[in-house]
Amino acid sequence: MQITRHQLQEVVELRLVGRLDASWAGFVLTAIEDEVRGGHHHIELDMALVDYLSSAGIRVVVKFFRQLQGIRGSLRITNASASAAKILQMAGLSAMLGKAAKPASQGAHEQPALVVRQGRLNLHMHPLAASAPMVVTVMGDPRRVANGASVSGDSRRMLFDAGAWGVGIGAFGNDFEDCADRFGEFLALGGAAATMPTDGSSVPDFVLATADLVPSVEALQAIVGVGDFTTMFRFEAAEAGGIVGLGEVLDAVFASGTVETAAIALFAEASSLVGATLLQSPARLAGSPLFLFPALRERMTFTTARGMERSTVLITGIASRAPSAVLLPHVRPLGIGSSLLVHLHALSFPYRPLPLGAIRLPETVAQLLDGSLATALLHLMSDDRPYEGIGQTELLRGACFFAPVVTVKEQLS
Repeated sequence: MQITRHQLQEVVELRLVGRLDASWAGFVLTAIEDEVRGGHHHIELDMALVDYLSSAGIRVVVKFFRQLQGIRGSLRITNASASAAKILQMAGLSAMLGKAAKPASQGAHEQPALVVRQGRLNLHMHPLAASAPMVVTVMGDPRRVANGASVSGDSRRMLFDAGAWGVGIGAFGNDFEDCADRFGEFLALGGAAATMPTDGSSVPDFVLATADLVPSVEALQAIVGVGDFTTMFRFEAAEAGGIVGLGEVLDAVFASGTVETAAIALFAEASSLVGATLLQSPARLAGSPLFLFPALRERMTFTTARGMERSTVLITGIASRAPSAVLLPHVRPLGIGSSLLVHLHALSFPYRPLPLGAIRLPETVAQLLDGSLATALLHLMSDDRPYEGIGQTELLRGACFFAPVVTVKEQLS
């Protein structure tokens, strides 16, 4: 089979010549997948010269038809040969036949995006309707956690409805004793919460708000925000096919010069993630400092090479260029050359494209968690070691929600 590519404004046309059977289905799958990963969500398959279409070929087409439809994209079969059209109609897939759908126009309820250039990024700014100011509460003592001094009574139950977000160290359970063997990284956003248990399971667990079920986390240490995000911007490298660092995206949040501290919720197609994950619960250190070497090797795992390549990630947390005394113990420098201090956690999923244009936060969280199981939950950090360091998390494109934090307070009990 021959596959040739043609760009038709926002639509990519793939012209197929030959038999689309089991031996060629994988090649067609790769061709379509490369376009989707490249950010092209409106695709035509010209099948004028396809003389045979098997179930294996149909399966590939149906997969991307549904996937693109789910993210406001489209896949259509144009100029189908008589044999290909007959097979599609017999299979009940005639809806795929016809001209490619034009990219969906912006809804009347959405404000038009302001397109700006920020460093190496192209940004499409979408103001959001926000009424509740962003208020952040910190709880727990990071020094007690780091020193292995956590004891019964140190944890708190935190509820996360659709209007709250959070990051920290916690677990799903009833109380400190119930969670003592599982305390690990957690994040919460948009009516969902996920934890990374330290009991050896090595798989993130999650709870999604359903009916009267509101996710709750028993937290040893946490940063929790309640309020509305004020702005969402889509971002991608200004250079075609380029990759941008997480720091560059965060710099765009602070570019106006008026934001000192910001709540962050970011969905992105990632090239790689750089961070760390707890392997042992801090509640089981019995007074031994978490970062004591060489025991640290058994207590945490660090990405020493580029990890989670070509994944879709949800990143949540806080960034500040002037943290208050209350917030300061809970944040760390983003990396060499950056003035930002951050506390960010990332939940990673097998790659799947994100919808184009303006997206809604709770719906996007639910789509990610409903679509596939998460593969990892990391505390993001930069690896700035001389010679051996691998730098910071790198992203291809995505959507970043943020809001200025108006108040940071401490939960004392």
